[in-house]
Amino acid sequence: MVDRTGDHHLWLGFSAGDGTPQMRVGSKLTTARRVAWELAFGSIPPHQRVAACAVARRCVRVEHLHLGARPSPAHRESQPAERARAPRGSGSLRELRPGRWALTVSTPDGRRYSTVEGTRLDAEQGMRELRAASGPSEVMLEDLAARYFDSLEAKGRSAATIRRYHQLWADWLAPTLGALPAERVTPARLERVLRAMTRSGQSSSSVHQAAVVLSGVFFAAHAAGGVKTNPMIGLTLPNGDTLQRPRRRGQESGPGR
Repeated sequence: MVDRTGDHHLWLGFSAGDGTPQMRVGSKLTTARRVAWELAFGSIPPHQRVAACAVARRCVRVEHLHLGARPSPAHRESQPAERARAPRGSGSLRELRPGRWALTVSTPDGRRYSTVEGTRLDAEQGMRELRAASGPSEVMLEDLAARYFDSLEAKGRSAATIRRYHQLWADWLAPTLGALPAERVTPARLERVLRAMTRSGQSSSSVHQAAVVLSGVFFAAHAAGGVKTNPMIGLTLPNGDTLQRPRRRGQESGPGR
């Protein structure tokens, strides 16, 4: 249940709503991070917890984890959670219990609800289907990304490449861009996301690959009429390079001066 193909060893199983990887040991629900730590180093001292990787919440690589004091209830209450408001029509999903998800989509006529059994990927697919069944609405970037990944498989791209693209999308792009209407995504917003990757210590290669994913999504959508404008044209990467127009093979672009 762990993808070890990249620098971060990413948990592929059940995760809580905030992205914390979780699993059951016997009848007890615990974090996959804690299990990984105890397998490597033994039992954890009282009042200590295994803190998340600073870059990827689903990472369970013990070299990227560390022990920290468990926050007191008073401290938790003094730290209000920041939650971004989702655009109208984008919908929301909530895990009711492990493997069961509640989906909600707002429409001009009210709200529509559904439930899905399975993984988060199953829930996200159910959300796309519920939005489609709820009538015309703005196309979300995550919907365009799903179509793009499907097209890569149809074109025979290697499984390793597609897996890497999915990883970059899930860890760095989807959390801030996925639920946005594609037409509202601006070059400035895209550049901020890529700069955030650089500030978090991601390599130039990873940042470029993330830009390639976004480029592929938007160029394919623009060619199919899914978006009117393409915010990737002329985009500047954190290292100062700009994106060239895409190659025909996968509708991806590369850096240029």
